[in-house]
Amino acid sequence: MVSSFQSHASVAREVLRIAPGSIHGRALLAGALARRGSTAEARRLGGQIAGLDPGFSSARHAEALPYATGLSSRTSSTICA
Repeated sequence: MVSSFQSHASVAREVLRIAPGSIHGRALLAGALARRGSTAEARRLGGQIAGLDPGFSSARHAEALPYATGLSSRTSSTICA
């Protein structure tokens, strides 16, 4: 059985394959990686996001998602630390 985090990471990687500059794809992948414990890779992606959009806010990003209810603040702080 594929975990939801693996599924999210797969979707995010597909988004990045189609749209390599996607901040949303990077944020989704970083969140999935952080939740599975791959914090170094999640932080690396967070750095890429900051480079693409210096004003990026994980809170603003989460609010824009249609499924944002219940997102963990722990994940956001891990990515953007």
